[in-house]
Amino acid sequence: MSDPVATVVATGEGQPLLCSKENTVAITPKPRRLKSGQVVWDVQFRPTPGSSPTREVFDTLPAAKQFVTLIDRVGGAAARAARDMATMSGTSVPTLNTAIDQHLDELRASVTAGTIRRYQQIANTRLRPTLGDLPCDLITRPVVTQWLAKQRETPVQRGRTKGSTPSYKTLRGAQALLSSVLEHQVRAGTIPTNVARGLKLPRDGIVRDKVFLTPTQFATLLDCVPDAHKPLVSTLYGLGLRFGEATALTPADLDLDAAQPVVRVTKAWKEGKKGSYLGSPKTRRSIRTVTVPPSLIPILREQARKKKPGALLFPNAYGEQITSGAFHARVWQPAVAASGLDPAPRVHDLRHSHASALIAAGIPLPVIQRRLGHESIQTTVDVYGHLAPEAYAGAASAIDLSLTQALPKVESEAAPDEIVGEVLEERQIEAPDVAQQ
Repeated sequence: MSDPVATVVATGEGQPLLCSKENTVAITPKPRRLKSGQVVWDVQFRPTPGSSPTREVFDTLPAAKQFVTLIDRVGGAAARAARDMATMSGTSVPTLNTAIDQHLDELRASVTAGTIRRYQQIANTRLRPTLGDLPCDLITRPVVTQWLAKQRETPVQRGRTKGSTPSYKTLRGAQALLSSVLEHQVRAGTIPTNVARGLKLPRDGIVRDKVFLTPTQFATLLDCVPDAHKPLVSTLYGLGLRFGEATALTPADLDLDAAQPVVRVTKAWKEGKKGSYLGSPKTRRSIRTVTVPPSLIPILREQARKKKPGALLFPNAYGEQITSGAFHARVWQPAVAASGLDPAPRVHDLRHSHASALIAAGIPLPVIQRRLGHESIQTTVDVYGHLAPEAYAGAASAIDLSLTQALPKVESEAAPDEIVGEVLEERQIEAPDVAQQ
């Protein structure tokens, strides 16, 4: 057998691997022969910046290299903690890359292809590059917090926000996927706990606020939209539909001659491996019937005129689906720029503006929930509850109408002053000064 120590010298296997922020000198696994003749691998590092060097010993070079990689990604102290907490039962623990594949394979039976595709994108950009080759039992809470800190500094790699700092929503999506993957391993019995569950994320970054357009602002914006797309923009605002729901409508979804004209939302555009396709809306409650405001009826009727029942109500110039990307670039951005609105609204802000108009009109949140197709009333409250302070004040006014019918009766049936005084005296309560009430 070849001498491992001699092999390292001959092949350069002991060349520096990494240089973390905490270790200004590159970390190199170094072989050392024990008296027994066994060769072990020493990794010398600093647990924290400025601390004294310490050492971990490994039986194999791959294990030593893996530890060096972990140091570079999460720091010396977290790497040591991860090693100390690693499963010692001998159970085969998959790497996070393998765990991600296992989790997504299980999900394929219950979620859409577009959802799988989105999860793959998150995994490929946020999970695999940093944590992918680590065994799941080496991913501890400190490792996750260090990973999250690094993700906050990792720019967005694609889309309209390419190069910018990731949003809270982006980070939350990555953390949620990591938590789901680890939870799958907990159920499989390969790790004891899910260390990514319940991790709180800071909101100190730039948060893109929702834009709630007033009726006047919407009118200004609509004037800047090309005539061919005014019906779609009017429908998005007038019905509060999601873009994928509105662009999936057909004449068959309209019932404009009913006593109460309605639009039936039963489908939406989804993203799959082979492109867009029509599938179910976002949630179970998204399958809904939406009443149509009178001013929108002639617009929808004209859109449906001369179209077959199954044709798209709002097609592009070729009679095909209007994609969100093309609409944003060719229609929405130019219209917003021309309108001069500041802050600039997004397409989805038409849905938010629809809800805010309903709230301003005093429509109850449960009604708005059903109209928007939110799965839970909590979603409606969380997103729009702050817009309804008058509703909370109105609740007090509403109950006051009932109280005023009862309170005079209480006063008219009140006991004489001397009886009231006796009752108060028994309770050792000072009689109130009526003038102070």
